[in-house]
Amino acid sequence: MSTLEIPVINRSHRAVSIVLKGERLNQAIKLRYLGSTVSENGLIDREINRRLSKLSQNAGFLHTLLKARSVPNRAKKIILVGILRPISLYGVETWTITRTNMSRLVAADMKVVRLIRGVTR
Repeated sequence: MSTLEIPVINRSHRAVSIVLKGERLNQAIKLRYLGSTVSENGLIDREINRRLSKLSQNAGFLHTLLKARSVPNRAKKIILVGILRPISLYGVETWTITRTNMSRLVAADMKVVRLIRGVTR
């Protein structure tokens, strides 16, 4: 039995049989690829949740700094663009993104922008 697992993007949930040198390879239900989790149906909802959780956690660490009036907006923008956005978008090139996921990413980004600008709802 092989320990090698192969990713198969398959929305019909049918098992795919791949044989290599007489050994049947296991089909991976989810796989970590370039830091992102890809599921067998091609959706990345869990990965989006993980990324948004990390964004929220890091924005929380920097909350006092981002809210401080003594810190110039230019410095806050550098933190947003250089640290926080890459956290939420790491691995985006491997994602199959839906409108719902895009909306969630934009909303999370806007939440941080509102924090920086001092705008409340």
